[in-house]
Amino acid sequence: MIVFPKNAITFAGATHAKIDFASAMLKNDSFSEIPAEYAKFLLATDGAIVGEAEFYGAEAHARQNYVFPDIAAANRVFKDMQHPLAKGNLMLARGIEAMLMWEASTGFFVLCDRLDFAEIARAATFEEAFGAMVNA
Repeated sequence: MIVFPKNAITFAGATHAKIDFASAMLKNDSFSEIPAEYAKFLLATDGAIVGEAEFYGAEAHARQNYVFPDIAAANRVFKDMQHPLAKGNLMLARGIEAMLMWEASTGFFVLCDRLDFAEIARAATFEEAFGAMVNA
């Protein structure tokens, strides 16, 4: 079970329909669909900001002075990249130095360097990956 620190920013949970729509948009852009474990997270909170880590939701959220992007918009920067970890996979979260990717072909969550995609850690569950990302 994921426990948020007191200073975490969370949002109202997404609906199944909104998660399905976001997955369809991602698939249309040649990305992976939202993995089931992450979809379950989005049902509880449609994205979150935990310390320096931003976990993207099915919808964008207006914040003071900026818009917290939805998962499809956040991933579009990778659309034409040739790096294997960017191609066809899905960025679930981003921090100052690290990103959390869903590697659909292996079923693993991969914590990697934000600039060169160097792998930092690999997790079999989203709960484990969440902890790694928050502590990166």
